[in-house]
Amino acid sequence: MKKTNPVRAPQGQSPYYTARPNPHGEVPPARVMRRRRSGRAGRFFIRLSAALLGLIVGFGAYTWFLLGKPLFTDIPIIRPQGGTAVPIDHYTIPISNTDGAWGEGGRVRVYVHPDFPIEQVERIDSKVENILVFGVDARSPADMISRADSLIVLSVDTRENCIKLTSIMRDTEVDLAGRSENEKINAAYALGGVGLLINTINQNFGLDIQGFAMFDFYSATELIDIVGGMEIEVQAEEIENLNEILDEMHALFHSEDPAPHVTSPGAQQLNGMQTIAWSRIRKVGSDHARTGRQRQVMMNLIGLFKESSLPKKITFLDESLGHFETNLGRSDMMRIGLDAMQSLSEMREYKVPADGRYQTDPENWNMRIDWDVQLPALHAFLWGTGER
Repeated sequence: MKKTNPVRAPQGQSPYYTARPNPHGEVPPARVMRRRRSGRAGRFFIRLSAALLGLIVGFGAYTWFLLGKPLFTDIPIIRPQGGTAVPIDHYTIPISNTDGAWGEGGRVRVYVHPDFPIEQVERIDSKVENILVFGVDARSPADMISRADSLIVLSVDTRENCIKLTSIMRDTEVDLAGRSENEKINAAYALGGVGLLINTINQNFGLDIQGFAMFDFYSATELIDIVGGMEIEVQAEEIENLNEILDEMHALFHSEDPAPHVTSPGAQQLNGMQTIAWSRIRKVGSDHARTGRQRQVMMNLIGLFKESSLPKKITFLDESLGHFETNLGRSDMMRIGLDAMQSLSEMREYKVPADGRYQTDPENWNMRIDWDVQLPALHAFLWGTGER
């Protein structure tokens, strides 16, 4: 039998080293082995990157799909034309329409008046975006022309990384373009739709609102039920009025499974119908306390979303985005949503008029603002300019 000589060990290795025979008759150099290992690693990272890219694209596509769920209102935004305002002294607010059923998709659509587009306003501060969130006091899905019952300016402040909520009380007296006498601000929506409402807020308060989101009360109750209700501290003096409003809502919504009455004070878990009834209480604490309750409900809702896990956030968005109507497109909602996600750590609240900055007209209960002190205070809250 022919004796074979051991393969010479590579430089720097033991002389007793014997390489495994290569099927091609020679031992691959070390640099070839390194190249093979690096090739396998490169292919692994390519596959991993492709998988991550697929997840990102898929998640982005799903997010884009979700952002198409809200009802979209196509209302023009135009540069102010100047000249005489459209006369509206002869406009009247119609009696509530109670025809039509709530539920199973029944909901109120945004009222857009053809004479009142949104007037374009330049952004005052690139770090603060103001959006009007409002609810309507509709008696049925057919009751499109109604007063705005809840007015909140939601501000996303990326400079201070916070969300700001400013309530405008519905009895606030304002100058309504085209009207010879001042009006309550909640009449603007009934007289000229969302365009006149936004223009009136911008002109009277020096704001730069261009976007809005509108809820009706039925949609708001469903939104709260999606998150499983919320804990509310109910005061003893609120219970009677809360249950009165609850009964009224059951009658309007033709509820087959009405929410039970609240029977005791204290912190307790309320469902959507009970929570909205609580937020609409006006006989206890007047409109000041009422707007405070509305801001609390919105802050609770934002807080529940912030504290939920990513899968629950996605579920919440999937089930909730179809419950409001807006003029914001998908790209706008994506941009604002990303800014808001960075600002959820802190929420601040304010109301207009603030205490001590208005007088009440005893004849019509209009709140007459002291504009010289209220406007600087509001602007200080929103943009950090002036003194609060």
